[in-house]
Amino acid sequence: MPDDSRMPPLPYDIDGVGVWRDTADPTTLYYLPAIPVPELNPGGKPCLHLLETPEQGTLQLGTQFILRPDSEAALKVRIEALNPALGCVRLQPLPLQVLKAAVVLADESGTETELGAAKSSAFPPFATVFSLALTPAQAARASLAITGGQGILFVEYTVQPRVSDTPETRRCDVARWFLGNEGQSFIRILA
Repeated sequence: MPDDSRMPPLPYDIDGVGVWRDTADPTTLYYLPAIPVPELNPGGKPCLHLLETPEQGTLQLGTQFILRPDSEAALKVRIEALNPALGCVRLQPLPLQVLKAAVVLADESGTETELGAAKSSAFPPFATVFSLALTPAQAARASLAITGGQGILFVEYTVQPRVSDTPETRRCDVARWFLGNEGQSFIRILA
């Protein structure tokens, strides 16, 4: 059995990612992602589009609740740094049920409104697709978030891990999906 003396208490929390050991197989660790991530198109960009008209807006986006391969590799490096004996473990998504996936928008005062919820797939990567009708004011706020305004537009997954009786909500800020001004290319404005 690997020496856990340098690891945080179970379940491990490494940069917000929950990590559990498989009690039947010490060579397997299970993880609970810290945040949802965008579904990526073939070019590696987020699957997100905002259409704005004077009368309304439409926000479409795809999300997943999984660690990307680069994040999984970084997690393995962190685990091995804490305990070299765990360097050869396999990482697997933690068995869980997605209770709710939602898109949340904060107004100018910080008051949050759930724009919509959708069912995710029942298995990793727990993909969810949203198509949301927005008021012109909501579309303007979403546009601000997509072009870099943090603390405005969020994706939340509420999950029930099979290792816990308590649901957990994990949230990401959509503004962090884009570098600099690149979010502008995901917005279409029709006058």
